[in-house]
Amino acid sequence: MRNYYEEMKLAMTRVNVKEDCKVTMARFIGGLKKEITDVVKLQHYMEIEDLLHKAIQVESSSWRSNWKNNKMVINRKEDVKAKYSNAPPKGKIDTNTSYRSHDIKCFRCQGIGYIASQCPNKRAMGVLDNGQIERES
Repeated sequence: MRNYYEEMKLAMTRVNVKEDCKVTMARFIGGLKKEITDVVKLQHYMEIEDLLHKAIQVESSSWRSNWKNNKMVINRKEDVKAKYSNAPPKGKIDTNTSYRSHDIKCFRCQGIGYIASQCPNKRAMGVLDNGQIERES
């Protein structure tokens, strides 16, 4: 927070900006995070230093409350292995899942019992605008 204030003062000095204290405070508030701005706007301050002090207080209190709410999660190798031990190995189909071949339909020819990559027909079917099915060879 203090770095932001120092950078703002330095930038204003470099471009030789002379403005009213209220305008400077408004500029400072405009650059704050929304959570800090919402709280600081409710506070009473007369000088930019008072505003800076209140913004630092709000920032540190919000940081502390966020720190308490965050829980660190440590993944140990044992935990990860246990989590994935029930999953079937890659590349193998789970035999517990029952796929009935009459439930599978080919996307290409609308045949039943196989998928498009296993289609014995090298032709495709399409639906015309009037709803008729067109077969392509």
